Amino acid sequence: MVTSPDGYVIWASNIKAAMIREADSTYPYETGGILLGRHYPGLLHVTHMIGPGPGARHYKTSFIPDRDWQYEQIDALHHQLSGSLNYLGDWHTHPQGSLSPSETDLDLLEAIAATPESRCPTPIMCILAGTGSGNWSETVIHYGVEQTSTWEGTTN
Repeated sequence: MVTSPDGYVIWASNIKAAMIREADSTYPYETGGILLGRHYPGLLHVTHMIGPGPGARHYKTSFIPDRDWQYEQIDALHHQLSGSLNYLGDWHTHPQGSLSPSETDLDLLEAIAATPESRCPTPIMCILAGTGSGNWSETVIHYGVEQTSTWEGTTN
């Protein structure tokens, strides 16, 4: 497992590699997906990542996920793991862009937190910014938690 510097988010070791593979596969266009795992007191453990889906549309500064496919994947994992997974937040890329969240990103986090169906009052958003070929830096915004975490440099 990889732990963020703030200690609030723990990542299963395969999650970052899966996000980077997806990011590289759509570069220079934006992509992203959903983060799932478990809530613990003062801690989130990210154990699963769902990508954008085969019907997703990717653009330079946005993407539209294949929501039906994503929901099917969530349902399958939920059934396989007897409902032990929670929605934790989203991730996406900023190809050749900044690690800073956009206003749209911040609005999405606020909307997720305000949506009772998400059952996630303090969602996270992981942003990967980079130039492809495995060269990505990450930041994690944890809504409602003052600290954020950032990993700078090449991610492998």
